[in-house]
Amino acid sequence: FLLNHARHPYILNNLKKKLTDQGDNVYIGSRNLDKPHLAEIVQELGWDTFLIRPMISNSPFAIVSYIIQQIIQINKVIRKNKIDRIISSDLNIASIAAKRNRINTVGWIDTEHVTWQVKIAFYSSDVLIAPEFAKFDQYKRIVFKSIIDSAYLHPSIFKYNPEIVENLRLLENGRPILYRLTNFTALHDKKIKSRDWEYDLIREIAKNHPIILVSEGKVPKDLQKYQKNFKITDFHHILSQCKLYIGSGGSTATEANLLGVPAIYSNPLNAGIFEEFQKRFGLFHNHRITKQLILKSMNYFLSMKKSEINLRYKKILNYCEDINPLLYRLATDDIEILKLEARK
Repeated sequence: FLLNHARHPYILNNLKKKLTDQGDNVYIGSRNLDKPHLAEIVQELGWDTFLIRPMISNSPFAIVSYIIQQIIQINKVIRKNKIDRIISSDLNIASIAAKRNRINTVGWIDTEHVTWQVKIAFYSSDVLIAPEFAKFDQYKRIVFKSIIDSAYLHPSIFKYNPEIVENLRLLENGRPILYRLTNFTALHDKKIKSRDWEYDLIREIAKNHPIILVSEGKVPKDLQKYQKNFKITDFHHILSQCKLYIGSGGSTATEANLLGVPAIYSNPLNAGIFEEFQKRFGLFHNHRITKQLILKSMNYFLSMKKSEINLRYKKILNYCEDINPLLYRLATDDIEILKLEARK
């Protein structure tokens, strides 16, 4: 497995358990343990990982050198451990090393934002799976009717632990709103500027509603009282008990919906998955990029009856299948059989 995002360990966790239970050896590498929360999640899951050489400069020469060194390092890992398949959502460089050793690369695509990376991934990998809603019609892939979050948040997988929320005393004043601030350092966020107006919005919301603030960076001192100390692997248990999610993190927005929590996505970046979730299920508001739009959506969801939320949530669950069986097939099925299922 190659990791490149904080949710990748969650996506692959059940697959790792199944493979190791049947006697397979699983080796885990990461190109970016400095990504927010990734190292912490890997540590809490108890995974041993090897770190692929990180990039320390953005100069053209450094990037070329970095790519060559990564290929060499992955090549050594493949030969030393007799790897016969690589699974990841970030296969561009790994695919080069894999082809040199005549092994297969498979994985999933769950972003539509970094178009050049997506294009390279489709052409360099043997087989990729992708959500039906994602706009990848020009590429061959195995389409699934779900979202990648179902690998760890499908009701058959995720089991809410009330002790986590009780120990943090999060529900003493009623179900809170979870507001997530990102630092916009991801590659697809580079053109987005910091939005200090969100601090005033949080202050306004907190006057009338209990709120939990989760931030990738520092926040003003008066807002720090809304932050809670908890293990990162407890996050989804906390999110599941909130009455609303607001934030610019798209992954957390779809996670919230899969847990039955209405979501307001405040990032200007759009995607087919977000559009379809808003249109089909009605617990997702997309592209809310101003204070006024967020407040309007917040009032809409908070005034919605619980019975209506449950009805819309049921539609999500009826659509989103557990994709763990498909991930298992990616790891174990004959590659030629998988290729036959891929289509545009």
